[in-house]
Amino acid sequence: MLFKNKKEINKYIDKLKKESDLPDDYLEKMEEDDLLDLTMENYPFYAHRALSIKTKTKGLKRFSFNLAQWYLTAIITKQKEVTGKVRVIIVKGRQQGISTWVEGRGYWYVSHRTGADVVILTHETPASRNLFTMAKRYHENCPDILQPVLGTDNNREMTFVELDSSYKVATAGAKGTGRSQTARYFHGSEVAFWPNAEEHSSGILQAISDEDDTEVYLESTAFGNTGYFAEQWEKASFPDEEENPFGNGYIRVFIPWHWEPSYRNKLSDNFELTAEEAEYKELHGLDNEQMQWRRKKIAEVNGDINRFCRDYPATPEEAFNASLDNQLVDSTFVIRARNNWKVDLYAPIGPVVMGVDVAREGDDATCLVIRCGRIILHMERMWKAESNQVAKKIYDLADRYEVRRTFIDNTGGFGGGVLDFLRNVFGYDDAVGVHFSESAHDTAQFKNIRSEMW
Repeated sequence: MLFKNKKEINKYIDKLKKESDLPDDYLEKMEEDDLLDLTMENYPFYAHRALSIKTKTKGLKRFSFNLAQWYLTAIITKQKEVTGKVRVIIVKGRQQGISTWVEGRGYWYVSHRTGADVVILTHETPASRNLFTMAKRYHENCPDILQPVLGTDNNREMTFVELDSSYKVATAGAKGTGRSQTARYFHGSEVAFWPNAEEHSSGILQAISDEDDTEVYLESTAFGNTGYFAEQWEKASFPDEEENPFGNGYIRVFIPWHWEPSYRNKLSDNFELTAEEAEYKELHGLDNEQMQWRRKKIAEVNGDINRFCRDYPATPEEAFNASLDNQLVDSTFVIRARNNWKVDLYAPIGPVVMGVDVAREGDDATCLVIRCGRIILHMERMWKAESNQVAKKIYDLADRYEVRRTFIDNTGGFGGGVLDFLRNVFGYDDAVGVHFSESAHDTAQFKNIRSEMW
């Protein structure tokens, strides 16, 4: 866990902003060596003064971070403080400046280190060309005092002779692409669309050292909830949650579309929200100008809301599940439930009950949740726990919270061992095994217990 909550993340962002926004009169008094040391240690400070980006209407301008870029800066800076290296997986909407930030950091990284190779792997040739053009623009417009001496310079590679460092791009086409590459800084762009993602992961990613000061960024818009990118997302952890000890060590970074300040339109005179739009606005805390922008984008894809949710997600669930039409629990219900605490909608009234999902196999975790009415009193995960350990945990929690009844998922018999330990060893009789696939009590209305419970 890098942060306790989102409020702590925002405080950290404010701290980073303050450290990078030094007044000009202060900088003028600094010795040149001290100034160079500051650019080496502080990427935001460097980016705002040394990197130039191409805007849609105003030509070149110095790189100033937006909200999404500051959020990513906070996550990776904290992760590097804690672990010594950067490993993040990023899900975002289209054109929110993440690639601009990652390429800029790659150029900053390679120009401040000796023997450092930066490798960018994209899903298609035009994307490779665009990202490399961005990197060359960074170099060409970098102040002389910070610009490394250029050696090789072609359409796929820049080398910096005095540093023995390089900046390369490649396209994830053939299965062997990237296998011979080595890198200390790696950016995988639009990973969900790599045609041979598993092969590339066993090539270039396995060649990256696990040493300190290495950085790996896997980013993409989502493309369904299966495949390499979706699997890696599931194995990662959010910055404010307990890390899965059997996960991949990556931190999840999600960037909702409405963080982008330009994603809004002026309202027409007769603008009025539909019922669906009103609910969406309330769930995500948006204003009408953002809803007008959303409406126009949906119109551009012939009214395909799922396509909009994939390209411009408001939640990770939208990003990965936008194309699914067979969900039992719609993500809208989940978001509404998460938002309930904000309005103090429910009180802890009624019997205290516990639900337990026993881990099946591999890296799955046993999950325990205790609730009273619609209030969660306690939740916990256990990895690689044996049946007797899970049973002991249930017994202790049931005593501490005065649990009336414990329901254990026994679909396929996985919870059977836990139930046996509870009854035969601990003498705990208030546990019930639940088979989600068995017949419902009300068979006329429900197919099985799972749908009846929902």
